[in-house]
Amino acid sequence: MAVDLYFRNSEDPNYQPNLYEVKDDIENTIQQVRMTILTKKGEVLGEPDFGFGMEKYLFEFDTLSVAPMEQEVNQLIQDYVLNSRKYNIKSSVAYLDSAEDPFKSTLALDIKIDGTTSVFAALFDV
Repeated sequence: MAVDLYFRNSEDPNYQPNLYEVKDDIENTIQQVRMTILTKKGEVLGEPDFGFGMEKYLFEFDTLSVAPMEQEVNQLIQDYVLNSRKYNIKSSVAYLDSAEDPFKSTLALDIKIDGTTSVFAALFDV
C-alpha cells in the first residue's frame, strides 16, 4: 500500500479536512491521474513528456478529433500513473454543444477506474 500526500482542493465535494496523507489505493490513483492530466506538458523539470497539453485541442472543432486526445491521455496514464498496472484506467473524451449558445461547446474528459466513473472529470469550455 502506497502512502501519498493529500492534494484535494477544499472546494472538492469529497474533500476531507485535517487529512494530510492518503493510504487508499483508489484515492492515490485519482490524485496521480489528476496531477498527470492537469499538469501542462513541459512544466516538470527533467520530464518533458509529463503532462497533458489540453490547449492544443481547445480549438479543434472537428468532433472526430477526440480520438487522438483519448489516445494521448490513456498513454500518459499508462506511463505515469503507477496504479495503472493494478487497475484498468481509461479515459473518454466528448464535445458537448451548448443548447443555450450555438457558439459555445464544452470538452469533457471522463476517467473510469475499473469501469467506475471517477469523481474526477474535467470540463473545458471551448
